[in-house]
Amino acid sequence: MTDLLKDTFTTQAAGSEPPPLDLDALIATGSRRIRRRRVGAVLGTAFAVAAVVATSLVVVRSTVNEPPVAGLPFSEARPTYAVNGVIHFGDAKIDTGAKQLDRLVRTNLGFLYTEAGSNTLHLADGRTTRTVATIEPGSKFYAAGDYAAWVTSGVKGTIPVLTNLRTDKAEYDTEPPPKDSKRFEWSQVVGSGLIGVDDRAAYIGRASEVFGFALPAKPSTSVVELPKGAVSTVAAGAGRYVFLAPGPENTGRYVYLRTDTTPPAPQALEAFNGSPEQLSASISPKGSYVSLTADGASPHLYDVTGHRIQIGQEFRMFGQWLSDDTFVAVAGNDLSTCFLDGTYTTCTVIARDIAPHGERLTLSAN
Repeated sequence: MTDLLKDTFTTQAAGSEPPPLDLDALIATGSRRIRRRRVGAVLGTAFAVAAVVATSLVVVRSTVNEPPVAGLPFSEARPTYAVNGVIHFGDAKIDTGAKQLDRLVRTNLGFLYTEAGSNTLHLADGRTTRTVATIEPGSKFYAAGDYAAWVTSGVKGTIPVLTNLRTDKAEYDTEPPPKDSKRFEWSQVVGSGLIGVDDRAAYIGRASEVFGFALPAKPSTSVVELPKGAVSTVAAGAGRYVFLAPGPENTGRYVYLRTDTTPPAPQALEAFNGSPEQLSASISPKGSYVSLTADGASPHLYDVTGHRIQIGQEFRMFGQWLSDDTFVAVAGNDLSTCFLDGTYTTCTVIARDIAPHGERLTLSAN
């Protein structure tokens, strides 16, 4: 290789070497990139948090108008009673803050109750307690599922009220029906007695007929005719009607039981000459049995044929039906559940001495 050729290759190789690195410039550029990445990460986190918060706010807003729920399955039939102002629902306890409860009924949303000496109706679900209505003094109130009924005072006398507790909406208006309508409307029976609510209907009774208003509200009303001479209806439900009428051969008054499906003659259960307000009747969910309590006496049980069921012990208080053949009652100071087999009862004590110091004991009516 000639000297000229060597010099040429050497010069070209030197020209192809990379230029010297500017370290200061590289460090500055790297720092800028790191700062941009950090800002991006912070903003990304902030946007993610904002998205979560926004989602949470939407959820909260969407449930603001929902009825309060305490997480308890109120639709279940559990042994239920109150000692002073504390409601015992199975193993759960709900403190109403009241000193004593006068009457107690279960709904799908919680418990309706009145305090002793008060006409204010409350609903408690374990989280909140709200005022529902002012009822007629001394009157009973009833409930089944989402529905409740009570009697209040109006301009023209007492008015039965039926309300959906979930929507706070009255189910039947008070407008009269069209002139050509053959239906009975709620307004047409105002002043009559409210005698029950079950999963079928709300019942209003007159001396010789019972009106059943379908639930949920429908433009249909059933009318059950009672025998002539009937004095007052006491209870209705599950196709059974308990009423007072003159006894056999006019021997005072008797409590009668009637069915609404191809009924035979009403069954005479027992003599009772007191006022209807002194008689309490409770019909089992499918109508197989009826409990009667006359003016604070020991409850009596009957089947649909009018046969009296042997209890085997004296109950101080009848409580609620847990099913068509199982009920809750108090003997002495002990709470029992009892099973009916059509002839007699078998009872099991589930809680002893439930009001040990003379506290006021109130059993749920349903």
